[in-house]
Amino acid sequence: MRLLLFFLAIIAPHALAESSPPSKQLGTVSKFMAGYSIGTPHSGDEDFIALHKAFLDDDSKRLALIAQRLNDHPLEVYANYYQLRLDLENADPQAIESFLARKEDTPIIDLLRVEWLKLLGENQQWDLFDQHFPQVINGDIELTCYSLQSRSQKNYLLALRDARLLWFDGNTLPQNCGALFELARSISVIHEHDIRARLIAALEINN
Repeated sequence: MRLLLFFLAIIAPHALAESSPPSKQLGTVSKFMAGYSIGTPHSGDEDFIALHKAFLDDDSKRLALIAQRLNDHPLEVYANYYQLRLDLENADPQAIESFLARKEDTPIIDLLRVEWLKLLGENQQWDLFDQHFPQVINGDIELTCYSLQSRSQKNYLLALRDARLLWFDGNTLPQNCGALFELARSISVIHEHDIRARLIAALEINN
């Protein structure tokens, strides 16, 4: 059981973070689990495996049944995560906020926060986005660009100047950053010499 919880806390969240709906890769998680010996069978271990399989199968009824068995169990937070994550776009915002307010010390809570914020950003629900963005622990560039889009609604020039700093990252940037860069170029926040500088940075990385 101890090794399973180690897997949940350290490995599983990262595997899930790399898989966005509908691409839920059982092979990825199974590959990680193959390297760990869980030891004596335990109902919690079996329930977690069944829980993850139900998630991959888009089986909300099966998820609900397993979640009931995990009430007041250390794995309950993961059951709740899977239930919300299965249909995050249509999940009740109050249920999501209740999950985000949980006190367990697990990265899965912040993982759902990041995933939900990206959905809010994609749908341009900026008021709700701004309310929860400050609580993010482990964000990324995609989420940063959504934050800049939100800020641009109030102070577009300052937001675009901050977006320009991302421009010089020679790595491929998320698609949602593109609108910021186009606007910044249109009003000369990003200049021609900046374009050449980014091209050089990209070439250096590829070399």
